[in-house]
Amino acid sequence: MVGKEIRRWICAALLYEGGPATVVRLAQLIPGHPEPHHVSQQIYELKKVGLVEKIGVGAGGKPTWRLQDRFVSTNEITEMIPQIERAAREKVALYSDRDAVRTEILECLREPAPPPGQKPVLSKQEILSRCRSAVSEHEVSQILAELVADGRLIAEGSGAKRRYWAAKNMQLSLCSLIQIPEVPIFQDEKTIRARFAEGKAARRRSAIGGAVTATFDRRGNCLELVINKEFLNGR
Repeated sequence: MVGKEIRRWICAALLYEGGPATVVRLAQLIPGHPEPHHVSQQIYELKKVGLVEKIGVGAGGKPTWRLQDRFVSTNEITEMIPQIERAAREKVALYSDRDAVRTEILECLREPAPPPGQKPVLSKQEILSRCRSAVSEHEVSQILAELVADGRLIAEGSGAKRRYWAAKNMQLSLCSLIQIPEVPIFQDEKTIRARFAEGKAARRRSAIGGAVTATFDRRGNCLELVINKEFLNGR
């Protein structure tokens, strides 16, 4: 459903309501039940041309909207009302279980196991198609952004070319590190440093009360691990 079509349905839904309605209510009334995010975008387009106005708040503190007096209905708008009446009787979920979607996103980027030296790389649309709990594409976009910010996923590109993949595990085992002979170890009076690779630091994470700090590049590769001797000695 394109923007112009959604705008017509918004006007018909507000006419059907006969009074103020929230974006969520309008999404429930429009056949096909577009995402509230898309309805919100189009209602602001209608506000720009003076066909609707915001007049207060409704359930959950969400803004309510109504038709302006200058709005003039058409036969096309009137003929939409019976479809809105049917849509109003449907039970529909407009929002996702975000925890379930988050789990499904991480799972689909781990499975199936990729060939050695490769990693699962997916677009947002591919991820969306694999998340059974996802209701809203906008919510999937928000959750992907959260996972990238948390360092759980790596993203590159923009728009339709943006791709996501799982970051490497950032919880490193000290026992595993000391068994890797090619990792150079540097030590001074205060710290022990394990240098894994050269690169530009993009993120640091600490553990054990600040005793251990790991530095990562933007792809999630660990560049360096620093152990603070003073913290370990109980200072």
